[in-house]
Amino acid sequence: MDINGDTLKLLSNNISDYIYGVAQLNCEQIKSDIKLDEVFVKLVRPFVMFEMKKNEDSIRQDEEVKFFSSIKRRTEQEINYYDSRIIRINKMLQEGKGIEAILRREIESFNLKREQLINNQKNAKLFVTHSLISTNLLQII
Repeated sequence: MDINGDTLKLLSNNISDYIYGVAQLNCEQIKSDIKLDEVFVKLVRPFVMFEMKKNEDSIRQDEEVKFFSSIKRRTEQEINYYDSRIIRINKMLQEGKGIEAILRREIESFNLKREQLINNQKNAKLFVTHSLISTNLLQII
């Protein structure tokens, strides 16, 4: 948040993330007696919370896309693995290799795991909450 002007302005996530990254790489903590004014913090807190609430839907949508995309990708990878194992075992059954009862149990086990993955993907949910964890002062000189 830029507090140098007449009004408080919340910086975009891209700018905030960039500044934070540069600060982590190139800056050091200076021991100082500078303390955030508690009155100032109490005045700023509602503004920050309002801005966070305003961006909540956008953040939730972004997180949902990442979350469900990751689940879908992992589920598809595991299903492909199980499908390839089932095909391989079926081929072994057709060729008369291995003990049929054991191979059929393996197929049954893979099909069960496959169904569990599909159910888990269907039932996946994401909950997004927010809270103001800390207030920090960054002085750029």
